[in-house]
Amino acid sequence: MMKAIHVKRIVSVALGFVVVSGIALGDSCKKESAGACTKSAGSKLVATWESDTVCLYKKGEWTLKVEYLHKGSRSEGQNGVLLRGGKPVTGKEEGDVLETSLGKLKHYGTERKVRWGLTGWNFADRRQVKRSSQIPAKPAASKCCGCSKKK
Repeated sequence: MMKAIHVKRIVSVALGFVVVSGIALGDSCKKESAGACTKSAGSKLVATWESDTVCLYKKGEWTLKVEYLHKGSRSEGQNGVLLRGGKPVTGKEEGDVLETSLGKLKHYGTERKVRWGLTGWNFADRRQVKRSSQIPAKPAASKCCGCSKKK
């Protein structure tokens, strides 16, 4: 009997955490301000690998090119280059934030204080900054040349 009561309490507490975390992590955008909300726009972005160490986020005229330094290690760092219409965005200082079609992007400066730090441009919301292991793998190139197919 006592064991069942404890299990019910544990389940109740766990469900409470699920509800609270759902509220805390849910979409903070209000329906009437959906046009100004960038959270939902940022969550739908998908990175694609340009090379083994560089991935791209593209939306509209904006492109964020993220180079992974020491990729796959515990010391993995990132350097981001922001392009608008194919041209690099320059003249910005550490802490500058730009509103783009990719969402809010922040300039993290040019000096790497630790190996795993961020430099250049990246998402202002650090929860949107992804490690290389979180980016979907590049699709493998097809090895079939078509010669083995029966005619």
